[in-house]
Amino acid sequence: MRGAEPALTLLTAEALRPRRNWQAIITLVILLVVGFLVILPMVFLVGESLNIGDPMSFPPEAYGIKNYLAILEEDVNVLVNTVIIAVMATVMAIVIGFTLAWILTRTNVPGRDKLERLMELPYYMTPLVGALAWAVIAGPKSGFVNQLWKGAGGSGDLVDVYTRVMGASKLRTTLTVTLPLVMPGVLGASLFVFAEMLGSFAAALVLGIPGRIYVITTAIWDSTLSYPPDYGRASAMGLALFVVMFGMLTFYRRVIARGSFATITGKAFRPRPMDMGRMAWVLFSVCLLYVLLAVVLPIAALLFTSLQRFATVILSQAEFTLANYQTALSLGPVRTAMGNSLMLGFGVASVGVLVMVILVWIIYRSQLVGRGAVEYLVMFPQAVPRLVFGLALLWAWLNIPIPIYGTLWLLALAYFTVMLPLGVRTLAGVVLQIDKSLEECARVCGAGWVYQMRTVTLPLLKPGMLAAWLLIFMACVRELGASVFLMGPNAKVIAPSIVAAFASSGTELTAAMALIQTFTVIVALAILFRLTRGVTKELT
Repeated sequence: MRGAEPALTLLTAEALRPRRNWQAIITLVILLVVGFLVILPMVFLVGESLNIGDPMSFPPEAYGIKNYLAILEEDVNVLVNTVIIAVMATVMAIVIGFTLAWILTRTNVPGRDKLERLMELPYYMTPLVGALAWAVIAGPKSGFVNQLWKGAGGSGDLVDVYTRVMGASKLRTTLTVTLPLVMPGVLGASLFVFAEMLGSFAAALVLGIPGRIYVITTAIWDSTLSYPPDYGRASAMGLALFVVMFGMLTFYRRVIARGSFATITGKAFRPRPMDMGRMAWVLFSVCLLYVLLAVVLPIAALLFTSLQRFATVILSQAEFTLANYQTALSLGPVRTAMGNSLMLGFGVASVGVLVMVILVWIIYRSQLVGRGAVEYLVMFPQAVPRLVFGLALLWAWLNIPIPIYGTLWLLALAYFTVMLPLGVRTLAGVVLQIDKSLEECARVCGAGWVYQMRTVTLPLLKPGMLAAWLLIFMACVRELGASVFLMGPNAKVIAPSIVAAFASSGTELTAAMALIQTFTVIVALAILFRLTRGVTKELT
């Protein structure tokens, strides 16, 4: 018995020693980092929106609300256009995207795995590419459809894509975020698509301005290009969108607080696809029509354009050449920009997903006081057009004595910040489907927070984490708005390079660059899917 006394004493001392609270430490560190990245640009945005003095000076020489009053007095038509287009695009995206997602996940439609992969293809392209494709297909005068119409003896333009509501290509966004076919997923998708349309810049630039349809992002762009730049007006318009998003987020939280949406519990259950009989082929035709309009037709138009010296649909006048691809591949800045975009996408997605998982757990699982305010904070970058948020990040980091402006580090921080809403909203729908009792069982059995996260929560979230990783990776490679003001001579990325080619070199070279980018991303994702084949099967 005497030999056991030292061991007992040691055990008692070890038990009495205060245990380190890893949950509190990790939560505090992440909240401080996220708060710094989001609040700092926010301070600059608010300050600049109240600037009624010299627009080039910071801090402002004079403060006032003149910029906000100007929105109501001078930009009413712009605001109306923005809201109408965003609402119409969101309704179309949710209805059609939800229907297609239901067909692919809950019915026995033939070839649904291949159809799902085909429907994801438009998301790999930049919004500029989708807009460019439809401008080539249905643009006035030089559009392929109108060329054929005039060649057949018709007069005037048969179609004019510039007079249509732009942004229908955002349907692809819904397909990638409405996979959890439950209320949180649908509301989250609606919130995301509506915010994406409010801040849509590339489609507005290519399809809106030629048709004299101005929205808030193109008005912001004009403000920054004017002389002197009207940064105050741009900031005020960007912050005005936050009011709309604040109301939507409040509604979302109230809905999910009223009921339980858990579909992953301790009971084994796997839904079986419904046998639709002959209707399965009708549903297959619906999916095929979407693939034709959203994938085949745009890519075919871009490919046809990229292989010509001067784009035309009349074969007798066409001059086919590979010169556009040779030019794109021979340009060192283009190759560097593509490599930088892939590297940023991989790095931001890998680190960001881990941080976002903890953020989602803090918001929906912890008892932290003010966790609702954390969600509003995280969603703020989505509420402000990325063009404006990128400008705010530029002002912030130019005034911080850390020399990262013009480097990939600043672009990485910017991408992580603007991708927070996408990652959090994607993972939130998955977290809400996991029954709390599974985590409670781990804690009752004596598991600490880190052990519970590692052995219970993260394994259940693994398919959702991979889905979020893919979305963030592709979004980073496609990112345009946050990149325009932040990239430097030694930190170029591909999306602004495509914009520059579109502005200076015409549609032929732009189409070639866009297809090279799309092909590179698809190859990278194919390699990733092969390496993670076991996990990707859980997503289907």
